[in-house]
Amino acid sequence: MFRFWSSAILNLELPSLFGISRQQKESKNRSKAQLKVTALHNKIQQKREAYLWWVANKLIKKYDAVAAEDLPIENMMKRCQPIKSNTGRFLPNDRSAKRGLNRSLSDASWYDLTKKLEYLAAKSGKRLDKVNPQYTSKTCSQCSYVARDSRNGEKFICTNCGYIDDANLQAARNVKIKAIEAYGLTIVKKIRAKMVRVDCSKPVQLNLFEIELCEGLPDNTLPQKGIVACGREPRWHSIVSLGC
Repeated sequence: MFRFWSSAILNLELPSLFGISRQQKESKNRSKAQLKVTALHNKIQQKREAYLWWVANKLIKKYDAVAAEDLPIENMMKRCQPIKSNTGRFLPNDRSAKRGLNRSLSDASWYDLTKKLEYLAAKSGKRLDKVNPQYTSKTCSQCSYVARDSRNGEKFICTNCGYIDDANLQAARNVKIKAIEAYGLTIVKKIRAKMVRVDCSKPVQLNLFEIELCEGLPDNTLPQKGIVACGREPRWHSIVSLGC
């Protein structure tokens, strides 16, 4: 998850961030501190927008179709429900950890990135497909076995076949498989055309060697070894790879 709160920026602006509450209200120093904080948040917002546009443009230019999870971001950022014991006391519910996760989700701006992808895909004549995110991080892409224990933090270890991979890459593969099955996409591999010489019916790959260049031969014809023009010394050249 990308963090836009640069440590260098925070080190410069931390005094102003935490000094506003200690300033006297309606004072000039308080106004200056507020302007610094506003400029800091504006800089973070500009960095976020620039990064999201860069990612969206890179994906749309490279691929003909992009698949993304249709995540309920609003539900993911809801507050933790209080946990009450039998005696009526409230138990710890990891509220502080959830608050940090909510800030990270808000900072990543997944919804904004999806909207940018939709705009660029429609503009470029390409497509953005959304799939159901259910079990994408718990399903093995090799044997299609679903198990919660297979996910261990950032690692994915399948409890059925023993396949090991990064959890995020594993989930991305499952999203791709779901998009292909749901929308009937066809994967076409682009193969680079081999370069063929004009006088050859098949591709020719030559290594580094020396040949004799002789007179009276066309430009695209290699002379036979031992044929030398009369009355002249052969001229030696090195050819790395020959191809049109």
